[in-house]
Amino acid sequence: MEEKPLLIFPTLIGFTIKIPKKFNDAKPIEKITWEEMEKIVGNKWIPGLSAPFDPIATQLAKELKLTVIVTYGKDFRNLQRLMDGESFKGTVISPYRIDASFYDRDYYKGKKGEYRWSVFNDLVNFYRALIIKIFLKPKNCLDVGCGTGKLVKWLRFLGVDAFGIEISKNALELADKKVKPFLKLGDIIKIPYPDNYFDLVVSFDVLEHLERSKIKKAILETVRVSKKFILHKIYTIENQWISFSFSVFSQNNSNKRIKIK
Repeated sequence: MEEKPLLIFPTLIGFTIKIPKKFNDAKPIEKITWEEMEKIVGNKWIPGLSAPFDPIATQLAKELKLTVIVTYGKDFRNLQRLMDGESFKGTVISPYRIDASFYDRDYYKGKKGEYRWSVFNDLVNFYRALIIKIFLKPKNCLDVGCGTGKLVKWLRFLGVDAFGIEISKNALELADKKVKPFLKLGDIIKIPYPDNYFDLVVSFDVLEHLERSKIKKAILETVRVSKKFILHKIYTIENQWISFSFSVFSQNNSNKRIKIK
């Protein structure tokens, strides 16, 4: 039996799978990957082609790993929400579909491009822990997106009362049994700790994986649970080779000042 093609139609708020005027059950597509879009539009441009996205542009966007947002340009309130990093109406086309399910056992065993060298990662986390201990001197610390808990392990080794939260159950299962009691399942947009609880809240290579609409909320959550410092290290295109330079957001509770180092 021949598989029927999936049709996507542009609307004022993004893309839908069915024509809204004909089908009452038509629902907007909030997220789609370039690979999925490629299956829909194909890889050849034909004169008179009616498609939600140009096939050649789809190929280039996939190759360049671009993220594209499709929304209605005359809805200025919606555009403002988008620019402010809040929830908005539209379709996000991205290189990958990354959610909690992406961070499975294969990811933490190095089969998806990260965590390949466990000894090297251990050294990196020891270095990070040492820098934190020497320069920030926190009594306690929360590592958001702690993975298998290696940074928490080294911070505790250096005398810091460190804890971690992680969105992936697989990562927590793979954590060393000695550090497991200090790790818990949790999301950066809803940190399971009270206000002003930690001297320091850190994240390493976490924020760049979040959807744009969640970044502002994530930052505010780290501000909420910190009473002194916040440190976010963000991986950018300039970090093709691992860089030990930090993007540091240091928040002082007395005046809510944010520093960038």
